[in-house]
Amino acid sequence: RNPIRNRITDLELGTTWIYENTPLDAVIMARDPVPDYLYARRKTVSYPPQGQDIEEYVRINGIDYILISPKLQTPRSNELGNYVGNHLLPLLASNQDAFTAVYTNTINNVTVFEYRGYP
Repeated sequence: RNPIRNRITDLELGTTWIYENTPLDAVIMARDPVPDYLYARRKTVSYPPQGQDIEEYVRINGIDYILISPKLQTPRSNELGNYVGNHLLPLLASNQDAFTAVYTNTINNVTVFEYRGYP
C-alpha cells in the first residue's frame, strides 16, 4: 500500500542521468556516494568535509560531475541541508565558467553540475 520507495529519497533522480550521459570513467561527487553508485555506476566520492576548500577538493579528486541532492532519508525531504544549501550550491552556481548545470529536477531539488575547469 505504501512502499518504501514512496517514503524515502529517490536515488534515481540525477544518478540515472549520470549513468546515461557521462563517460564510464567519470568521477562523481555526491552526498551519499555508496547508494548513488548503485544507479550512476560511476566512481563516486563524498562531498568535502565542511571547512575544506571545495575547488581544491574537486581538482585533487579528479571530479567531473557533482550531484546536488537531498539527503537519503525517510521520510522523504527535498531540503538540501545547511552545508549544501549555504556553501556548496552557491559556490557552484556562482562559478558558471567552471561549473555548468547539465541536469536539473526542480521539483525534487536535484541538480548535476559538470566541472569544466577554471579558465
